[in-house]
Amino acid sequence: MSFLKSIFSKKSTFYKLLVIFVVWIFCMTIASAITIALSQVIHEEITQLKTTQALLQIFGFIAATFICTYLFDQNTKRYLNLSTDVKAVHYLLAATIIICAIPAINFIAEWNEKIKLPECFHNIELWMQQQEIKNKELTDRFLTTSSWGGFFINLLVMAIIPALAEELFFRGLLQKTFSKHFGVHIGIWLSAILFSGIHLQFYGFFPRMLLGATLGYFVYWSCSIYPAIFAHFINNAIIVASVFFSKSNKISSIGTTNQWAIGLTSCIVCGILLWILQKYRTRANDVAHEQ
Repeated sequence: MSFLKSIFSKKSTFYKLLVIFVVWIFCMTIASAITIALSQVIHEEITQLKTTQALLQIFGFIAATFICTYLFDQNTKRYLNLSTDVKAVHYLLAATIIICAIPAINFIAEWNEKIKLPECFHNIELWMQQQEIKNKELTDRFLTTSSWGGFFINLLVMAIIPALAEELFFRGLLQKTFSKHFGVHIGIWLSAILFSGIHLQFYGFFPRMLLGATLGYFVYWSCSIYPAIFAHFINNAIIVASVFFSKSNKISSIGTTNQWAIGLTSCIVCGILLWILQKYRTRANDVAHEQ
């Protein structure tokens, strides 16, 4: 198979995106086939759902990422920013920013939920609302557990695997591919838009897009994908833990004025922390992201 290594390295960005799409469909098909086979053995519905979720992440994102990178570049570590030469401050700031951003993300999410489409798109809006209800019900079923064993399984399926898989695919593969053609900043935002869009949750689109862009800048400023993976894990783990310990991660018990104040304060604090993180970027960043 060595003859396939970096076979598409000289191809255009649009050609590479087509390759990514084809490989992604191929890997998702394999995951679906394995899921169908396992359904004959696993009879509990929620276990089937969690197994399916894990397999789709592993094959659709992780496997697809490494297959495409193998086809695109001689150096997988460089292409995906898998450098382990990361300062501890990058991890510390990334985790702190994600935690401090929770009020801002929740505030933006509540604003996003109130967006109304024009009357001519009423049927589309109705469909989106129905999908949102189904997604919330499915998420609740995923996360609801009373045992520590169930809690750690949820951490694995909802936090560890998604953090690794989605960061490799979106902030590793897609962000690098877009950045090589459109430049770093456009690459970060295009990847963030696709990251949010693929979740098919319109009423959480904007906060998830901003989260994706933030994670993208973590990769850019640290020259490594690992701080973004760590921050993504922290974000998802907080949600899993808050449900397990019967705590809400929504700002719902305070007034509108306080909500604005907390959301604005959260944005300001995150802005300051991002500025500090940006100061730790190395001079090699621009060179590394152009390769």
